[in-house]
Amino acid sequence: MNITEETEDFVNDIFSAIPPEIAFQEGKKYEKLFSESHCRKDAETAMYYYTIAADVNFPSSEVRKALHHIKEICERCSAVEAARTAFETGKKLSVQQMYLLGRNAYDGFLTPKNEKEGMLWIWDAAEHGLACAQFDLGEYYMTGLHFRKKNTEKGIKFIRTAAENGLVKAQVKLGMLYEKGRYISQDYQEAKKWYSMAAENGDFFSSSRLQEVEKHIRQKNQYYTGGVF
Repeated sequence: MNITEETEDFVNDIFSAIPPEIAFQEGKKYEKLFSESHCRKDAETAMYYYTIAADVNFPSSEVRKALHHIKEICERCSAVEAARTAFETGKKLSVQQMYLLGRNAYDGFLTPKNEKEGMLWIWDAAEHGLACAQFDLGEYYMTGLHFRKKNTEKGIKFIRTAAENGLVKAQVKLGMLYEKGRYISQDYQEAKKWYSMAAENGDFFSSSRLQEVEKHIRQKNQYYTGGVF
């Protein structure tokens, strides 16, 4: 692309012609439109206006947060469309693309909402070893969502598999279940194990819970070594 000084001045004039406050409001308007239309063009238009507001240093962290969020949406749009094209043209899908198609159908992201179709894709991705899909199935079993009744045993099994595959939120979930003794026997050592893994992966919540769990372990050890048993 050959960008002349005149072209650059022209683009800058367009950006400066829109007050940042108005650009931000236009961005919000098109982001809301996207949530209703599921049309990629609306998301891209929202990003265009948010970029204008951010480019002129509109003094608000809200603008930066909105721009970051809409960028993620636009990136997801591109990834979903690429997965759809691959599927429609008979190409082999990656496990991540299976999951993208599942979440797209389940959430009604770019296509009409179809939870049954979404679940089939998510299940396929889970069977192919994708941790986030395994975690989703675990959550669905734990809550009874999309199944005739809850099955906490299966739910914990899927969440454990996801945690073993390195998914931080699954490690945190297991730590919480073991710490609280919810749906599973309370075990502070197991809670410590999973919180430690999550903390090593940068999870702040697990770091704070780890301190509490270690305190319980010390108290328990003192209780047993104090001659009570």
